[in-house]
Amino acid sequence: MKPIDIAIVGLGQRTFKKALSAITNEPKHWRLVAAIDPVEEQRVRLNTLFPDFEAVYIAVPYHCYREILPDILSLGIHVLKEKPAAMSPEELSYYQSLADNNSAILTTASQRRYGSAMAQMKFWMECIGSPSTFEAQLKLCIPNLGEGWRARSSLAGGGALADVGWPLLDMIIGLANPNDEVVPVVEYSKLFHAIYQQANNRETKTQPLIQHTSSASEPLSMEWPIIDEALEKEMSNQLHTSISIYGNGGVFEDFETEFKNYHDANCSYTLLHNSGTNALHALYFAAGLSPGDEVIFPVYTFHATCSPAMQFGIKPIFCDANKNGTVSPSAIANAITTKTKAVVKGQHVGTFGNGAAWSLQGQKTVTGGEGGIALTKHAEFHYRMLIFGHYHKRCKLEIRSDHYLHQYALTGAGLKNRAHPLAVAIALNQLRQLPDFHAWKTTFAGHLAEGLAGTPFLTITLPDLTGGTEPAWYAFTMRFIADKAPPGLTRETFVQQLYTKGLIDVDIPRSTGLLHSERLFNKPQELLLHLYGKDYVLEIDDKAFPEAQAFFDEVIKLPVYATAHGQGSTDRYVTTIMEVAASRMEN
Repeated sequence: MKPIDIAIVGLGQRTFKKALSAITNEPKHWRLVAAIDPVEEQRVRLNTLFPDFEAVYIAVPYHCYREILPDILSLGIHVLKEKPAAMSPEELSYYQSLADNNSAILTTASQRRYGSAMAQMKFWMECIGSPSTFEAQLKLCIPNLGEGWRARSSLAGGGALADVGWPLLDMIIGLANPNDEVVPVVEYSKLFHAIYQQANNRETKTQPLIQHTSSASEPLSMEWPIIDEALEKEMSNQLHTSISIYGNGGVFEDFETEFKNYHDANCSYTLLHNSGTNALHALYFAAGLSPGDEVIFPVYTFHATCSPAMQFGIKPIFCDANKNGTVSPSAIANAITTKTKAVVKGQHVGTFGNGAAWSLQGQKTVTGGEGGIALTKHAEFHYRMLIFGHYHKRCKLEIRSDHYLHQYALTGAGLKNRAHPLAVAIALNQLRQLPDFHAWKTTFAGHLAEGLAGTPFLTITLPDLTGGTEPAWYAFTMRFIADKAPPGLTRETFVQQLYTKGLIDVDIPRSTGLLHSERLFNKPQELLLHLYGKDYVLEIDDKAFPEAQAFFDEVIKLPVYATAHGQGSTDRYVTTIMEVAASRMEN
């Protein structure tokens, strides 16, 4: 039998120590035709310079597999990859389906159980008897460990712990399964030989370290925030430190300082609140809104963007949206009059306006479960937000003693917007991971956009990226174009079919809608009679917002994952949506 031509992707220490010797020691079985390291330019060269190899050995950091492995498997090339098999069951299922569909062999390697130490341990176990507990220790002997991918949990799927953890699992499985009746992981030389046998139609028993147990229709829900050991430890530390902070120290100071620094707003003021709604409420108070003032809002947004301002008797002026659902700048320009007091829109803070507010609630990328934060460049705004909902100690600490508002420091304005330290501790944990979260969200949003682009009745609604702006990717949206859909298929029935396939986080947003039709905004006098006269009228033509209405009628929202573990889930979203769409187009 002729030798198999093989390529190596990833020239790390493991490749030089183990894989190269395993390949070169068996020249009758293998011929090395390419070796490549996974920088971007070289990955592009993989399919152009060496198109004729039959198998690939891949040893790269965990987060690089998703950029390499699918393309190779799609070409029907056999793959031996370093441990682990995948970072999630969904990711493993995706890789396995690619291999099966393209007649490729996918196998995972590790070798700890075959070392001399493990052989000696197995010998002693026969003398000792069946153990009840295993304890194994490994060291990482890597220069500058803190500078590499192993030091970043979002890239390494657990950092150094996971990198060492997989060999430990291999060792334990080897001890617990001494007869090797089923071999989850095998050593390099044996595994290369196994691929050689399989490529020549011989049977083997090799299978991946992780076994996929979920089905394609099993519910897939995004856990957020991810409750890991680090977050639990920080919560415990805060619980034993303080569960109520009256001033501006402790975790409040840490979060506000780091949040301000993240936004390059060193000359600005930050102030935590118990919700994003109350952060906006305080900011509207700081802006001096009063009855009759016109304030410009997007008509398509969550109601809390506008509802706190109604407490000041303002007149909301709503603006139409762009095709991607965000407010139209030209509509804002046309709405400005001499009575305009404020414009409310979204933009990276520090570059626009007098202040901004964020929610730290629920599924936000930086979440505390509940909470909010406001940022302003002006001391006067900051003092007014303090007085509005942060009385006593904090007001006395931060409002200048010669400022007129200092006289109200003890009582404030009568409200309490103070955040909870436990919520802020959660949010601080998330904030410190925000750069990695954003990088993953950007990557996965790109995968969704590319993977779903070919469906005739789905239009991907990407944000406007002009001017150097970057989306936060709170969610990924696409529009269902009824005119291009198969007969009988509606947005609702399409989403329902995705639910039945397990994509239970697919959403037709209802909490976000066109605000002009909500009674709080067109009939506020019935609820806020002390602010709006009984004859108040908000005259708005129902046809005044065609783009926002069309977006509302067509939008479908998908989650965007924020860690490496979202790779398999994102792939499943693309695969499932495309399969459901294709099946309906065929019918």
